[in-house]
Formats: sequence, structure tokens, C-alpha cells
Amino acid sequence: MDLAQIGNIHIFRLPIDISMLKTIRQQLWTSVDRSPDINNLMAIHLVQCKRIDRQPLTYLSALPHQLLKGNTPSTPYSSPQIFGNYLLESLATGNHNEPTTQWQGTVNEQGYLYLQPSDEVIITWLNQLLNIKNAGINSYSPSVPISASITLQYIYIRCHQLLRPTNAEILQLSTTESIALTTNGMELIGAILDVWDYVMTDISDHRTLFLSKHLIEQFLEFEKYCCMSTRSNQLSRNFNFGLITVVQKTAKIILHQYWGIEPPLHW
Repeated sequence: MDLAQIGNIHIFRLPIDISMLKTIRQQLWTSVDRSPDINNLMAIHLVQCKRIDRQPLTYLSALPHQLLKGNTPSTPYSSPQIFGNYLLESLATGNHNEPTTQWQGTVNEQGYLYLQPSDEVIITWLNQLLNIKNAGINSYSPSVPISASITLQYIYIRCHQLLRPTNAEILQLSTTESIALTTNGMELIGAILDVWDYVMTDISDHRTLFLSKHLIEQFLEFEKYCCMSTRSNQLSRNFNFGLITVVQKTAKIILHQYWGIEPPLHW
């Protein structure tokens, strides 16, 4: 999705978090909170936002519509589009004490916000997951059978097998490795992103099972087409190994936190 075809592009930097969706919601809410002219803030319990595309990764938010609903015509933000541009301008002028990465966004004529992370964001986020020790989420007792986790255990074992040639855990990806992103790689990144955006913040039977299944499908598709041979480009190999490591960690955390299972290394 080319944002330049939708509207004027705003460039801004956002803090780094293991959930991009959480970051977007927090920063948009902070921007709204700085506006003295919106009078229905208490009616908004959650900034509505969702991912709509995988390549490039794109988030969509209808927040301008949410907030202008019920406001009087005297508000200086006479349309969702005008208010959407105000929010993006506010993001661009925000100050952060923590490390940040570059995003871009635009608003269409109907006032819908489109936000896209740069390659820097994606690589930095993957590095966050590579180095994560504790997800900091609550455990959950599912009402579904334990057998539902078998395929997830399989991809954990398969990741372990694929990572053996590295002889060491990959701890850092360089931003130059963004050139190694392929269609299958981006599809898998999107599946991982969904897990960390939703399952890790809102654990439920239906959502966890659906997103776990999607993660499994995209990993198997990625494995089918990714090249792990010694003849492949070193940057591509390193990125693929890093991505597989993230899949393994994600699968392990889901198994730990959702099913209460310690994943095996072989059967």
C-alpha cells in the first residue's frame, strides 16, 4: 500500500515495544489527550486500530470518527480528515525519553488513519523479541483440549532442528538485513506480529487458537521457500535464522502461558 496515493505523508518516531499495536494506541491516545477541544474522551475506552496489510505492514484506525462523534459543530476539527491530520502532526512533534524508531502515516478523505512502520521498526522489534526473557503476561487455563497444541509443539521442534547449524543463539539483527525480507518472510512476520499484538494482551480461546494456527501455517510456508544453504547470501541466512528463532520463542511462550506446557526438543 503506497501511502502517498492516499494523502500527505507525515513522518514521526514512536517508542519501541514488543507490541506495535500497543505503541500505536498509547501514542494516539497521548495525542488526543493533548487536545482541549474533544469533549467525549470518557466515552472512548480503547483506541480502535487493526492491521490491514502485510507488505508493507499497515495499521488502520478510525479514531477521528470515534472522537468527533457527539462533538458540536463548533469544534475546530470540523471533519475526521482534519482531526486525523492533527493527530499525525501531534505524533510528529511528540517528545520521547526512550529509544524510538521511524514510522509514517497519512489520513484519507474519510478521515481514516493509515500507519506504517519502517524497516528499522521491524528489525528493532524482531531484536526485542530475540532478546526477550519474560513476556510479562498472565497465564491462562484454556477450555480446549491439550491435543490442540501438538502442531505448535511440532514447529517448536522444527525450529530447534533448523537452528542447530548456527551453534549459538542469534542475539542481534542489523538494520541492513531488511533487504532480506521476502513475501513469505513478511507473511510470517505478520503472523508473529498478530500474536504479540493480540494474544499477549488479550488471551482467549478463540483468538489464541486462530492466531496460533495462522502462525503455524505461515511458518510451514516460510520453511518451504526460505533458503538455508551455505550458498545463500549471508545476510539472508542470518535474517532467516533470526526469524526462526523468534518463531520458536513465540511458540514457546504460547505453550507456556496458554497451555502450561514445556515444549520438547524432540519426540
